[in-house]
Amino acid sequence: MLTNNVPTISGDGIFFKFREIDYSDIKKSKEVDYVRQLKNNAIDGFVVKDVLKPDELKSVKDYLETVSDEEKLNFPAGKIYPAVFSTINGASDGFKKYYDSLNSYNNRVAADSPLNLLTERLAEFFKNTANSYDTRVPRNRLNNQLVAASTFRFFLPGAGNLHVHCGHSHQPKDNGAHLSKTVSESEAKFYDILPTDFDYHPQLSYFLVLQNSEEGGELTVYDLLWDERITKDYPENNEFLIDPNGQRLYLKDLRAFAIKPKAGDVLVFSGGPIWHRVEEVKGNIPRITFGGFINFTKDDKAIYYWS
Repeated sequence: MLTNNVPTISGDGIFFKFREIDYSDIKKSKEVDYVRQLKNNAIDGFVVKDVLKPDELKSVKDYLETVSDEEKLNFPAGKIYPAVFSTINGASDGFKKYYDSLNSYNNRVAADSPLNLLTERLAEFFKNTANSYDTRVPRNRLNNQLVAASTFRFFLPGAGNLHVHCGHSHQPKDNGAHLSKTVSESEAKFYDILPTDFDYHPQLSYFLVLQNSEEGGELTVYDLLWDERITKDYPENNEFLIDPNGQRLYLKDLRAFAIKPKAGDVLVFSGGPIWHRVEEVKGNIPRITFGGFINFTKDDKAIYYWS
């Protein structure tokens, strides 16, 4: 039995400020910029209900059946499509792998598939929820090609969870100073190719739920904010972090709550500074999401959404 009857946000205490809004209400009023509220720390996240209707969800999920496993890449809790940004990792073939996968995806969009619906709805969604900003997908500065706006993540039952992390912990520590340097495609990492007006902090995370799991798959949010002195001894560690004094911060001792948006809903939250993880999917039904990240331009006039 699917868990559509459980609350979207649950836990002993909700210590961050999250809002739930119907998409129909957002479309009626263009006066409330929820993304700017996130930027200004007035809220920490919001869930928008019913961005996709049941018949639209079905058409997209049916189409995803035509994407073979060979076209998807592995990630810690399942599969991903198209290639995620970390594919561009400085290896000689990283840049090519990323764009081969992205071009394959773009060809599917261009073929008038249901992926068009997602592309258009996502653009509409950001115009409605970030209405004081210009909205853009970033172009890489080496060849002016667009990067991926979003990626599908297939969280497979029994494949493990997406380890605890926060977006800022993965970013270069120079906050974009390296963008003044010229690199080649063969040596580039993802953060080397971003536009020069790209602001690293704050970074937001977003995803649209296409299919929920029977059990598990919740986003667990911890009462802990990014500090560059808080580290992990290895990336997959899901038991503890290491504080600035070298002491272990055990996750079981931190306050936490769970967020599980329903199919058709979109969650946007401060995934850059907030430590979080996705729990292991249980049962027989994969959790499928479509999402990525949001960053602001340095002049605070536009947002970039990307994956």
